[in-house]
Amino acid sequence: MRNLPLSTLLLGAAALLAGCEASGNVLEVNATGTVAGGVYRDLNGNGVPDANTDQPFRNLEVRLVSPGSDAVVARAVTDTSGVYQIRDVPAGRYRVTVDPARLGDSLQAAPLSEITVVPDSTVTIAVPVSFPRLTVTEARALPAGRRVFVEGLVVGVYGDTAHVSSGGRAIRATRLQSPSSLDPNSLQGDSVRVLGTTGRFRGQPILDNAKVFVLSSIISLPALTAGSPPPT
Repeated sequence: MRNLPLSTLLLGAAALLAGCEASGNVLEVNATGTVAGGVYRDLNGNGVPDANTDQPFRNLEVRLVSPGSDAVVARAVTDTSGVYQIRDVPAGRYRVTVDPARLGDSLQAAPLSEITVVPDSTVTIAVPVSFPRLTVTEARALPAGRRVFVEGLVVGVYGDTAHVSSGGRAIRATRLQSPSSLDPNSLQGDSVRVLGTTGRFRGQPILDNAKVFVLSSIISLPALTAGSPPPT
């Protein structure tokens, strides 16, 4: 996996963008700035670029859109490091978006605050692209094949399957993938974020090929046996 240095991701380009031209007694000013930064696949869902987990998103179009409309004012494509730079942006307020056609059905760009471009300056902004973060109830209602994050408490572990509970509902996370140093059985009672693909097993919704990220260790709960019914 290619590392994603934060210094590279948040590349700031020096702006030499203001010019003026005298025409008779009239002075015309070109008031522009630069928007630069990087786009990365946020593979652990924490919204922060992590060199050991996340990956740069290459060849993705980044767009500046006028607030309140879908009018694209300027655009650029990320390079092999996921870095983009948009020069000669007229001063004003914008929303930063990406080309949704490259994201497919599961990925989505995180909503970002509006930015303000001022003359002779650079606005640096990183754009995380990740999977939807859903409640257990929302994940249970999805059709098969959607890659999503779910957060909750691990209330039972057996083999490579865990029950993750939140809001009084639970979902099975199957074929668990966790850091090599982590014993899946140690997840009991932990607060976790799970990235998995929605599916069904014996009529029940599951998150398959589930990758587990521990948020915090809470308490030690009694483990469910193979025959114990999970919360629903």
